[in-house]
Amino acid sequence: MKSDVVIFLLGVKNLDKKRLVLIGNGMAGVSCIEHILKISQEKFEITIFGDEPYPNYNRIQLSNVLSGDVNLDNIFLNSWDWYRKNNMTLCTGHPITFIDKKNQMIYTDEMAPTKYDQLIIATGSRPYILPIPGVDKEGVMGYRNINDCKYLINTSKIYKKVVVIGGGLLGLEAARGLVNRSMDVTVVHRSNYLMNRQLDHTASKLLEEELKSQGLNFVMNKETEEIIGDERVRKVRFKDGTELDADLVIMAVGIRPNVSLAEKSGVAVNRGIVVNDFLESNVPNIYAIGECAEHRGSLYGLVAPSYEQGAVLAKHLCGVETEPYTGSFLATKLKVSGVHVFSVGEFIDRPGTKAFCLEDKSKGIYKKVLCERGTVIGAVLFGDISDGPRLAKMVRERSKIQDGHSPFESSLNNVNNHQSSVLNLSDDEFICDCNQVTKGTIVQAIHEQKLDTVEQVKTCTKASRTCGSCENYVEALLQEVLGKKYKGNKQNKIPFNGTKKEYHTQCPFCSVQCKMKLVEYETSDQKKYEVIPVNNPASEGRLCIKGRNAHQHVMAKDRITQPLLKVNHKFVPISWEKALTIIKSEFTKIKQEEGNHALGVYGGGSLTNEEAYLLGKFARVALQTKHIDYNGRFCMAAASSAAQKAFGMDRGLTNGLNEILHADCIILVGTNLAECQPTLTPYFSKAKQRGAFIINIDPRETETTALANLHLKIKPGTDAALANGILKIIVDHELVNHQFIQERTSGYEFLREHLASIQLDQIEDITGISIDQIKQVALKFGKAQTGMIFTARGVEQQIDGTQAVRNFINLLLVTGKIGRNGCGYGAITGQGNGQGGREHGQKADQLPGFRSIENPEHRSYIAKVWNIDEKTLPGKGVSAYEMMEKVHQGEITGLFVMGSNPVVSNPNANFVEEGLKKLKFLVVVDMFLSETGRMADLILPTSSYLENEGTMTNLEGRVTLRRATKNPPRGVKHDWEILCEIARVLGKEKFFSFTSPEDIFNELRVASRGGKADYYGITYDRLTQSGGLYWPCPSIDDSGKARLFEESFASIDGKAHITPVLNEDKKEKTSDEFPLYLTTGRILKHYLTGVQTRRSPQLNSDNNESFLEIHPQTAEEFHIKDGAWVKLESRRGSATVRSKLTNRIRKDTVFVPIHWGDNQSINRVTSQALDPYSKIPGFKSCAVNIIPIDDPM
Repeated sequence: MKSDVVIFLLGVKNLDKKRLVLIGNGMAGVSCIEHILKISQEKFEITIFGDEPYPNYNRIQLSNVLSGDVNLDNIFLNSWDWYRKNNMTLCTGHPITFIDKKNQMIYTDEMAPTKYDQLIIATGSRPYILPIPGVDKEGVMGYRNINDCKYLINTSKIYKKVVVIGGGLLGLEAARGLVNRSMDVTVVHRSNYLMNRQLDHTASKLLEEELKSQGLNFVMNKETEEIIGDERVRKVRFKDGTELDADLVIMAVGIRPNVSLAEKSGVAVNRGIVVNDFLESNVPNIYAIGECAEHRGSLYGLVAPSYEQGAVLAKHLCGVETEPYTGSFLATKLKVSGVHVFSVGEFIDRPGTKAFCLEDKSKGIYKKVLCERGTVIGAVLFGDISDGPRLAKMVRERSKIQDGHSPFESSLNNVNNHQSSVLNLSDDEFICDCNQVTKGTIVQAIHEQKLDTVEQVKTCTKASRTCGSCENYVEALLQEVLGKKYKGNKQNKIPFNGTKKEYHTQCPFCSVQCKMKLVEYETSDQKKYEVIPVNNPASEGRLCIKGRNAHQHVMAKDRITQPLLKVNHKFVPISWEKALTIIKSEFTKIKQEEGNHALGVYGGGSLTNEEAYLLGKFARVALQTKHIDYNGRFCMAAASSAAQKAFGMDRGLTNGLNEILHADCIILVGTNLAECQPTLTPYFSKAKQRGAFIINIDPRETETTALANLHLKIKPGTDAALANGILKIIVDHELVNHQFIQERTSGYEFLREHLASIQLDQIEDITGISIDQIKQVALKFGKAQTGMIFTARGVEQQIDGTQAVRNFINLLLVTGKIGRNGCGYGAITGQGNGQGGREHGQKADQLPGFRSIENPEHRSYIAKVWNIDEKTLPGKGVSAYEMMEKVHQGEITGLFVMGSNPVVSNPNANFVEEGLKKLKFLVVVDMFLSETGRMADLILPTSSYLENEGTMTNLEGRVTLRRATKNPPRGVKHDWEILCEIARVLGKEKFFSFTSPEDIFNELRVASRGGKADYYGITYDRLTQSGGLYWPCPSIDDSGKARLFEESFASIDGKAHITPVLNEDKKEKTSDEFPLYLTTGRILKHYLTGVQTRRSPQLNSDNNESFLEIHPQTAEEFHIKDGAWVKLESRRGSATVRSKLTNRIRKDTVFVPIHWGDNQSINRVTSQALDPYSKIPGFKSCAVNIIPIDDPM
């Protein structure tokens, strides 16, 4: 099934018009259509077929998308609206299978035949894949379209070593993009110099040296013989017997015209589709242009000739007199990895020719003009190409050079003088060869349209719109016309050499906990860092872009390095001694006047296990308050609650990640793991390659959707109902595992009775998912021998999140898909230590080891471990958001916040902010002045992940040890030290006499012993030796348990509990005032509230402000343009962000990420309504209105 098919049936059919069909929605074909529309908009009824599910885009700019220099949204040449406004029918995702030239019909696999009067074939070219053994292995690919680009971007987050086969332009641009994404790239070329078709030997070697300085590696004069690996590529072998390690191989050895459709349909084909001077094929009414067309024996792989062909064909089709197409004069103007190169005509020396050369290697400049009998026949320019247009004209006009004269207008002392060169051109000379834009056209547009930027010139005239190589000339014209009013950009490269230090650590940003090595290069005046992935069982040596740049926030200049006290609304530095004295005074005063429970402690899921454990003990022993909870309440609480109710215990995954490879069917519910946990994606792609059927359930099309065979674009907040529909079909088709149900579960009969009352048409109406798709999912999962279900925040952050997750767990239980290889449930934990953070006592209802604070036996055991009187151990508190309600009500007047930013992370954030203003004393422990920190009375500086030692528990339940790699800055303390210091001044030192994280962990081991999350058998030494151990691990001899529930469940009766879930729509209702649903979430380059990632230049560069994803039709309805400021309003508050139009989201839903504060904080809008079981807020669905505004201020 094709999930990326898009059809626009636009305009009113006019039978008086001729039916013009274009096969190929690329640059060549659509350029021809643009010319036709300029001539006449009434002559044709136009239908366009494209393989890719996108509007026409600039393929040349894909390399800039890959490198991260350009956003994908910025390369589209025509918007969806352009097709609509011009009354065209656009069909994407429907490859044409046959052309019936006799009846003038075209056929696809899925659509009815389409009639044509005239047919243009513009199918372009395809990458040439070397016919060698191993090219079918995973990780071997060509590079030609958006999907290839997306794959490479995603792969760059995971793998390290890339081999690019081919040293031409395509290969070098792909290599440059992947180097920019921190990959180790080697270019293999069979010639002894690069770009041998566009450059001579000298220019090529200069280019090679420049690219080496940018981080590329080269292997020249090598012929590839074989790709080696099991399922995925591991090495590349050459004919001389040498080998290169490789995780990824990109074939960039050339392109071939894409002519298979024409050939099998009876259209004459040689190397390309053979056409005459009017682009006519041998078949009447069938034409061909672009890279698929062969004209007078020539094929053109450049854009400019295809545009010239399109202009001639457009006039021919419209009946306008035109000169025939006689071929194209080719001049190559390129920018390769930031270096300008130019070539025209013949530039390789031969007998009878004379070369004029200028060269300055120190400046990276090389110029060569080749003459024959005084006539200029070709040129090569490197670095400074300002002479390019003039030399191209000389070659075209076969100009002669006078004796004693130089062919170069600019000298080596006057490099990059595009201005003087372009000013000497006549107004009818082309500045932009690709789009045939003359100097006069650009100058006129600058004057008449008041243009003052290259982007404006590009939009108005199309100059520099395609390859961008003429951008310097456009800038030169802007500078000449505007004078001092025009401002250009300058970038300086800083050379670096230094001594080296290496630090071994692991990423703090998600639940995979990838290992890495940080290499620090230092000189007297600067430091530079390199991050190298390190192999470990979960990530298998992969590292995503967040991990590669995690160190940057640690070095941020605004990091807090001493305690700050607010005095007269301003922060002033104070000593630690004074800070501790103030805390003692304020906390003691509140306890004496209002009681112990007037103090609250608010923790975080990114704390180490030792810190999370100690924080829970600190609240209950040092402060003696029941009011402690943490930000993990907003993340995995619903999944945790559902798992405990169904299985009797909660561990993120019930089996190891490696078992994903053995699942026949996988359901992903509300997870965008490709962006949130990118290093997990290979598990799923490998499973899919082995035959697994993957279903993605999400209101948005995300990067994760690309992993799936089927995407269900569900209405927000209706996941539980969808699960009921799937369950009903499974039960009705007798796909249940009766033996498993009888022996290992309870409650099935109540579920079966409930399902009998459900109508599938009701499910379809509730969820927006068709009965056919629901049935497809049910039959796929029900019939599969093995299967797994994964959930994340999309389904969990709902008012019925616990029940929705339980219903998907029901699906596992009724089919018996748990407790065996390739079968199980997984909650894709979000925070760095989201699993460990919820096991050791920083939750309101919990004691260490997943013990219950309301269970007398559990209370007694922990009281003994802590050496306190059980009567002094406080009881159950309230959840994180309910603590904020207590603050508002005045029941909590002192608050201690560690590892969290509740002003941004809480729903109904305006309410939370108002409450915090009422506090008598607020202490925030943080590295930076966060939005919560700005409200604090006292801020305590803490250490970073590079400076902390402690254990983390990943999403599998695998405990790992993260060693400290360096000391914190002077004046900064570790979280555990801060807690022990405060306990000391409060007179509780004997309970907090720890001297290291290992001391704390050893007490944690004892405290967890016998609990469901039993760490007793885990020690620092064992973790160092093993690299990680699963819990439960009850003894030193135990190796931990990767797969749970093989024989029994953790409930009292040993059975899993199946529970019927009603189709209740609890989410906030839309209305005339608030007509749209809002859903929120994370994006690739940011983490939680963004306090850390917004301080990483690399991570923040592309996403430095929030945005609103909205469907184009919805945007049109609300009068919102792409990139415009939009105000979102709900019943609670508002946020202001920029719009981002995309077809990837439902028309009734908008999406905003969670990583920004202040007026961009989307949680000022979200609902505070809580799931009754887990107390998680319903972040993922609330009713909003959107209003376009001019100024966010």
